[in-house]
Amino acid sequence: MIRVRRPLKRGDGGLEPGNLKTESSKRTLAIPEAVRSALTTLRKEQAADRLRLGQHYRGEHDLVFRDSAGRPMSRQRMNVRFKQVMERAGLGTDWQPRETRHRFVSIASASGAAIEDIADAAGHVNANITRASTGTSYPIP
Repeated sequence: MIRVRRPLKRGDGGLEPGNLKTESSKRTLAIPEAVRSALTTLRKEQAADRLRLGQHYRGEHDLVFRDSAGRPMSRQRMNVRFKQVMERAGLGTDWQPRETRHRFVSIASASGAAIEDIADAAGHVNANITRASTGTSYPIP
C-alpha cells in the first residue's frame, strides 16, 4: 500500500513537506507486486546511501524521491530522471509525470473499472471530475 500524506513544496529553506489541497487528498492506494518490489529495492539502496554517507547524509524526511544524499529531489531533477526511465522503457522522452495520471484514468476507464474507484485512486474530489477527464459526459446528480 502507498499512503499519500503530504507533498513537497518549495519554501524558504528549499523543498519541504507541505499540505495536500484537501483532507480527502490523503488516501491509501493498493499497488501491484512489481511496484512493491521496486520500492523495496529502492529503500535498500537508500539505506546503503545512509550508511555510506554517515553524518553527511541529509535525509530528514522519509521520501521516495530523493538524491543519494537524502535531500528532496527537485521537480526539475525528477523530470530528468522520469524522462530517462521512459526512454529506457521504450516510450520516448515526450512524457511528463502528470501525464501518467491521465493515462491511468483513461486505461482504467477503458478497462471497465468503476468510475468511483478510478476517482478514488486518482485522488479526484468526486467522480464527476474523473468523468470529465475521460471525456465521458454524465449528468451531475
